[in-house]
Amino acid sequence: LPRLLANRGVIRAVLADAALDGSPGEAGREVVRSLYSDFAEYMAQQMDRGFMRRMEPIVAVQSLLGPLLLYTVIRPEFWGDPSAEKDPAEVVGEFIRIWLRGMKPDIEGSLAQPPRPKPVRTVVFRPRISWR
Repeated sequence: LPRLLANRGVIRAVLADAALDGSPGEAGREVVRSLYSDFAEYMAQQMDRGFMRRMEPIVAVQSLLGPLLLYTVIRPEFWGDPSAEKDPAEVVGEFIRIWLRGMKPDIEGSLAQPPRPKPVRTVVFRPRISWR
C-alpha cells in the first residue's frame, strides 16, 4: 500500500489514458479492462460459492475499487490538513470492512441466492348459506 500511494501518478496516468477517446487511450483501457474482468470473474466465483451477495460482478468490483481508487489518486491535501491524514492501511482496511459488510449474503447458508418469495396463500371464500 505505501508503494502504491507513493506512485499515485502512475495510477492517475493509466486512468487518464483509459478515459481518452480513440486509439490513444487503448493501452490504458486494456489495463483497466483486464483488471476489472479478472476481478469480476473472481467475484462471480465467490458469489457462486455463497460467500458474497449475488449481484452483477462488475458492480461489486466497482463498489470496492471506486473508493480505493479515489483515495489513492487524490492527493491528501485535497481533503484538508495533510498532517491529520490517518494511516493509509487503516483507511483502506475500513473501506474493505464496509464493502465486505455490504457484500455479505442476504440469507446465511442460502448460497447467496436471491430471497425466495413467500408463498401466496390463496383463500377461497365459500359461504355456508343454505337456500332452503
